[in-house]
Amino acid sequence: MLIIREEQMNCFRQIKLESFYNSMEQHLKNKFHEETKKLNDFKLHKLIVEGVGQAKLFDITDKTDIKRFLEYLVIYSQDFGKSSETQWAYQFLSNEQLTGNEKMNQIDEYDLFEITLKNQNLNH
Repeated sequence: MLIIREEQMNCFRQIKLESFYNSMEQHLKNKFHEETKKLNDFKLHKLIVEGVGQAKLFDITDKTDIKRFLEYLVIYSQDFGKSSETQWAYQFLSNEQLTGNEKMNQIDEYDLFEITLKNQNLNH
């Protein structure tokens, strides 16, 4: 019988987490080239690590939802949900009645319909 000690499980978790961080670095660099070119690798990695921690504080734990949360950090700033420009997001992030997925869906909808479309209408 194979026995895996807790120490080994922690090692596997850390490897998996580092793999997620690395894949997110590549994803963010590819999708948000202009925004991320201002950040060196250390700063981008730090943004991702801290962003994962912030997401967990808001009960955002699914990989896809964390990915979306990190995208907003890159688009708006590390103060996403805290700054005066993104305070609108805090109403969703702090809503304990919503799941992490529901929070991100609400943020996506608000960002698309209230911000993006409003800005497009102002430019026409």
